[in-house]
Amino acid sequence: MADFSPLKAILSGSVILKSENEKAYQQEVDETWNAATRTRKPDAFIRVATVEDVANTVKFCVQNEREMCVCAAKSNEFALADGAVVIDLSDLNTVTVDVERKVVLVGAGAKVGDVDKETARHSLVTSLGSYSELGVTGVTLLGGTGFFEQIAWLFC
Repeated sequence: MADFSPLKAILSGSVILKSENEKAYQQEVDETWNAATRTRKPDAFIRVATVEDVANTVKFCVQNEREMCVCAAKSNEFALADGAVVIDLSDLNTVTVDVERKVVLVGAGAKVGDVDKETARHSLVTSLGSYSELGVTGVTLLGGTGFFEQIAWLFC
């Protein structure tokens, strides 16, 4: 297993290793929505707090030749992998609506329901997934269907 201390030293977020905190590690595994992935054992969970944390974690993984998984809601089959470093984006949960431009800026940790709630306040909608607990990152990377699929052929 790689030495994560250099990464810990520069992160605003946290590094969760089974060897250091089995309870927190198991909680991360148990939060995975897809039960089929709960048997997988990543080497570490990195709960990033900033965009810089994401960049530093990716650099660390590349330099140490580590497999990476990216997740926010932990609902897809790629959220965990044996021996991987899981980059957990869930704390990057921001949604900002520019009403004048009708543009929504979405943080990588947001869920579909977070986006729907914020856009609805401004009478706007998106074509994201139809299940509110899906992570926007997963829907964006893997695709999905939304409420407007049958009306206007709009989906990710």
